[in-house]
Amino acid sequence: MEVFIYAKKKSGHLRLLLKEIEKAIPGTGIKEFNKLDTLCRQIRNSPITLNNATVTILIITGRNEFKMLKKMCSHITETKVIILLSDKEPETIKSGYSLYPRYLDFIDSNFKEVGKVLTKINQSYSARVEQ
Repeated sequence: MEVFIYAKKKSGHLRLLLKEIEKAIPGTGIKEFNKLDTLCRQIRNSPITLNNATVTILIITGRNEFKMLKKMCSHITETKVIILLSDKEPETIKSGYSLYPRYLDFIDSNFKEVGKVLTKINQSYSARVEQ
């Protein structure tokens, strides 16, 4: 399984998130992106994405990022999406759900729930691979 993380800027939130990912699924391949076009290119070209073994975590700081993401990256919904929002405005939340995330939360959380979601996704993927 592979985890892609998009965050426009490095922050304490990102470091905390990375720790939770490592706890939830140790040794997983984590790729960080700070540019949407690079993330979208990786999603399009990744053979793991085609096998549905990719989780994309998006740290979104505004509605404009959603507009750009939708315009640039139609393949993102082929991955399992987790969205972390910077604000709790109804329009931002609505934009977040338009990407059909497996989980949506806010960057001011402790990311424990993100870890639980990743653990379940990984268990589901591992069970499919073993069959």
